[in-house]
Amino acid sequence: MSKKVIVLDSLFVILLLCDLLIPMMINPLMEKYDWWSEFYGMYLFPSLFILLAFEVVMMFVTLVAVILGIKNRKKCSAKKVYGHALAQVLMRFIQIPAYVIIFYIAFIAIFGVFTIPITILLAVVDVISIALTGFCSIAVYAEMQNKGFITGTEQGIYTVCAFIYCLDVLVALIAFIRAFIYKHRIGLEPAE
Repeated sequence: MSKKVIVLDSLFVILLLCDLLIPMMINPLMEKYDWWSEFYGMYLFPSLFILLAFEVVMMFVTLVAVILGIKNRKKCSAKKVYGHALAQVLMRFIQIPAYVIIFYIAFIAIFGVFTIPITILLAVVDVISIALTGFCSIAVYAEMQNKGFITGTEQGIYTVCAFIYCLDVLVALIAFIRAFIYKHRIGLEPAE
């Protein structure tokens, strides 16, 4: 597993939030210009398509990284595993504001007849994002179990919980705390 893959998987939901919010914040300032309404319509759908294409590419990259991470987990050093656990928990916490705002937008959109598709789209995006970060967790928890940071039973529980909304953040934090305690017990230097 690679820290870069963990970060790129987590980046999608943040990019989506920026893609939705930045034009909404600029819109009141730009409405006086005639060209803005045309640009706004031309910008939103292609940018969402690009983000979804990015997510599909990251799905394949993540699946390859997970397979290689599980296959090569014995070659991974304890310091590197600790770094992966840290990257995972940081990215999960960085995603929280994006998930909250996206949930709020979806909740508001459900009350309009014409905006219900927005709610469905945002729910699908959330499911894709949680699945993608959950796939990363499979390799991270396998590495942690191999190095003795967690037990095999904990690995199974953590892996299942990594695909459940809100529990994924809690489990990532618990796994990181276990890695932190283990790191200090064996005296590892800080991760690179």
